[in-house]
Amino acid sequence: MVRISKSSLHIGKWVAAKVSFSQAHLKRVSLATGMTACVACFGHVAIASGQVVSLTYCSTFTLQQATTTDQNGAAFTIAGLSGITMLDASTFAAVMDNSNKVVIGSATFHANGCLTSATVQRGLSISAANDYEGAAFDPLTGRLLLSDENTMSIRACSLLTGNIEQVSTLPAIFTNARPNFGLESLTLAPNDGSIWTANEEALTPDGPLSTQSLGTWVRLVHIARLHSGGFAAQAQYAYRTAPIHGSIITGTRSGVSDLVALPDGTLITLERSFALSGAGLFQTKIYEVSFQNASDVTALASLNSGGFTPVTKRLLWQGNLNNLEGLALGPEIISLRTATAYLYSLIGIIDDGDPISVNAIPTFVVTLPRCFADFNADGGIDGADIESFFVAWEAGNASADVNADGGVDGSDVGTFFEAWEQGGC
Repeated sequence: MVRISKSSLHIGKWVAAKVSFSQAHLKRVSLATGMTACVACFGHVAIASGQVVSLTYCSTFTLQQATTTDQNGAAFTIAGLSGITMLDASTFAAVMDNSNKVVIGSATFHANGCLTSATVQRGLSISAANDYEGAAFDPLTGRLLLSDENTMSIRACSLLTGNIEQVSTLPAIFTNARPNFGLESLTLAPNDGSIWTANEEALTPDGPLSTQSLGTWVRLVHIARLHSGGFAAQAQYAYRTAPIHGSIITGTRSGVSDLVALPDGTLITLERSFALSGAGLFQTKIYEVSFQNASDVTALASLNSGGFTPVTKRLLWQGNLNNLEGLALGPEIISLRTATAYLYSLIGIIDDGDPISVNAIPTFVVTLPRCFADFNADGGIDGADIESFFVAWEAGNASADVNADGGVDGSDVGTFFEAWEQGGC
């Protein structure tokens, strides 16, 4: 096959012209509320979300350590792990509910995306104890974000000192959360740095809790990052959970226990049902959410009377992993990236707060359609994609075969820039 050098004059001029595109599109977006969201904080513009190709269960790794030590040298027992997030490609943080404790550990992934080891390295004591349920790492500030079910707020804390440095409250309607059915979930969107959270089951004005015949209404809350450094709720969307999967027992529920924002902006939900059933006490369902034609229900005092269009969802996976409470985006499986798809690990956390569950980390592999104009798969289309494309192209990597003709050559350069210039594929 014919190869064209990156240093060729005509390609060099082409690249220079493309890199000089207007930065105005990267600066900001205005919200309907008049606030300004910080898109430029993450250095790229958001692109349209695509449909998840597949979600495959991989493996579950049991955590062997029963105790760890916090930043002050105090030991504590590891229990009640509820939310999890990745701090980098090989480090996770998991928060313990009804406490002020966070567990930080190392994770090793196989080339196929499955977890091969997970080891607790240290603990962290937060400056105030609460019922922390969800966790998300904010790479812009280096803080750990925690959703607090007691106060229905999101708290940002230092990973070094444990001090709570910022508190973001939710709209007033969330003060109507039922006890132990509040903010279980939290995720930070890689493509724009915004936050998603949700109540586990219905707020009191929004209707009843889940039943064996009908799920409950919850509110998915999109929270924008502001240039001032804080966060503010931008929109709310109605979401119907699945019904309870068995007979009613103490603690029965069926609601949203976590959310994961994928690199392209797609949102997936983790639903957990607990009931007496021959299929097991727990049932896990993972869905892809579509916001097409969905209503912003922020102004509605109740979801119980209709008058709105809810989001829709598509089942990606169903099974029984006992008390799987948390789920988070893991590292990209770069070795499996192709011109049309990229794959990521998802990492979960199982809470040992019942007789049959143990502290464990399950993993999944999610396959997403790849827009090769976003070559570095960071959720935006910008100059960094050009650099990433040419690194792969010069190496003859199969991922640079963007026209899918079986070879890496000059025609791929043209195909890449046509898509890049249009801002999509």
